[in-house]
Order: sequence, then structure tokens, then C-alpha cells
Amino acid sequence: MRIAVVSPRYPDSFSDNVAVTLQAMGHQVMSVGSIPTSRYYGRVGAVARALREQWFGDRPTTDERRLAKRVKAEKIQALIACTWDVHPEVLQDLGRSCARVLWWGDHAGSTGRWGVVNSHWDIVYVKDRDLCAKLLRVGVDARVMHEAANPMWHRPVAEPVDQSLAFAGNLYGFRQVLVRRLLEAGEQVRVYGPRAPRWILPSIQPAIVGEYVSGLDKSRAFGEALAVINNFCLAEGNALNCRAFEAAAAGALQLIEHRDAIRECFEPGREVLVWNTWDELLDHIARAKREPQSMRKIRQAGAARVLAEHTYQHRLVRVLQDIGEREKPRPAQVSLSHFGSSTL
Repeated sequence: MRIAVVSPRYPDSFSDNVAVTLQAMGHQVMSVGSIPTSRYYGRVGAVARALREQWFGDRPTTDERRLAKRVKAEKIQALIACTWDVHPEVLQDLGRSCARVLWWGDHAGSTGRWGVVNSHWDIVYVKDRDLCAKLLRVGVDARVMHEAANPMWHRPVAEPVDQSLAFAGNLYGFRQVLVRRLLEAGEQVRVYGPRAPRWILPSIQPAIVGEYVSGLDKSRAFGEALAVINNFCLAEGNALNCRAFEAAAAGALQLIEHRDAIRECFEPGREVLVWNTWDELLDHIARAKREPQSMRKIRQAGAARVLAEHTYQHRLVRVLQDIGEREKPRPAQVSLSHFGSSTL
């Protein structure tokens, strides 16, 4: 197929993983072009996105109009947006020529303008079952689909080298407090990710690596740590983040904050270790230090589970199947009047 992946693309981003996987599957992929990670996460990029919302919130942007022209000119058969919105007017216009799919990998509160309630998406994939049920109530063709890992670079490449605890991602308040408490408990912590906010807690500054890791570098950072601590921001519902799959795929020991959705993807205690209280987290850390061989089995089992069930290829096979099902002609409807007033 000829498929457009329209979200901002930088190394190991959501859209990058989708695009390279589709290409590996033999599809022709049109993307909006790659940008450096530093540009996307830098202050200039953040300001540009905020201004874009203020200036173009009620009408299509120039980039969106150009996108529509490219999609038509290149005879694109399916458009996939990864946690990215497209103006309803543009989507409505494109509906005459291609399937329109939104795969929303973030929490519901980050949808921006229309996002998951944009009525011109043909299919909307979300990772939270409660959000999916809410969307179905207003007629959105919403379906649950978790995020994934990319075995091209999310794979075991390193063994633990010390007793550090690795974090990756944005340093929102809840994560800062968690890091602070671990440091106060005497643990060694490394925090990878984009630039820290100016309101960073001074006490956690020594734990910040100051490096955004991606691809094999991310897998190496995860694998070299005693464990990867995976927690969720306050806005996240009953859903998993991409780190749940990437850390497991990298062969890391994942200590993941409790939520029911974990059991849909992993077996707690055998493939990941789940914590629901502070004491449980400390107990898991102590056990990881005490029982390295047992932890190795958990690491290996987690990686095997992701490879077997939770790769981007697994997810995209389903997306393309769903698109194909929507495009099948519907059987002719039979009027009940043909049966008269029988006991139907």
C-alpha cells in the first residue's frame, strides 16, 4: 500500500517507528520529513506549536493544505496520524481518496483541538479502555490498541553494570517526587530525557543525565541499569506507555507502577515487577540487588513476550486488516417487509 504517516518524525519517535516498520513490511511510506530531536523538544519547537494552536486553531494550516495536496498527488491509500491531529476540513476532503486513521498514544487530556473526537477519522485507536468506551458513546469508531516496541533497536544489547535505577521521559511533578524519594532512600538514579523544566527540584539535579536517548542507545541505557522504573503521569488513565514495551524489549528489569492494563500485556511477577505502594517498590529494588539470577529470568521473559506479541508489526498488521474490513462492500440489506407480518 501507499501510506502517509503525517506526525512529526524524529529518531525513535512514535511516527518514526511506525514509518520504518511499514517500510520493512514492504509498503511505500510518505512522511512529512524527519527533524532533530533537539529541535522538537527545544524551547523554540514548543513555542512554535503553541503559536500554531493560537493562530490556526480554527482553520487549516498551510502545512495541512500542503499535506492534502501531496496525499492526492501521490495517490495515498491510507493516512495514519500518530498522536497528531489534522483539521476536520482537510480530513473530510481526504476521505474521498484514502482511509484516515488516528493512533493516539498519549493520555486523553493531551488531545488538543479535536484529536480523538474529530468526526472525520475513519478509525481511532486509543490505549485506555475507559476512553474507548467514552468515545463509542458519541459515535466514534474507537478501538483499543496498546503501544509497542521496535525490535530493530528495542532489543537486549547490554547487561547490568551497576545498581542504578533508570528513568526516561519528561520530568513532570510526580516523577520528580518519585526520584527525590529514591535519592533520599540512598538509591542511585539516572534520569534520561529532554531538557528538564526550570522548576526542577534542586535535590534531584545530580540524577539528571542531560541526554535524550533513543534507539540502541536507549536499549543500552535500560539494559545496563539494575532496573527501569516505569511510572505514569497524573493524567494517565488505565493504560500503558511506550516505555512499558521498550524497556521489556531491551531486556531490562521493569518495575512498573500498578494498573489493571498491565495484565493485558504482561504476566506480573514473571515478565515485569509491579508496585502499588512505596514499600513494594523498595522491596522490588532490594530483591533485584539480592537475586540477580532470578531477575535475569524476568528480563528474558519480558523481552520474549514483547517479541511474540507487542511489536509495531503486530499492531500495524491489525491496523491494515481493520482498514481492509472497512473497505469491503457491505451485503445488501433485506427489508423485513418481504416477510410480511409473520412471527419475526
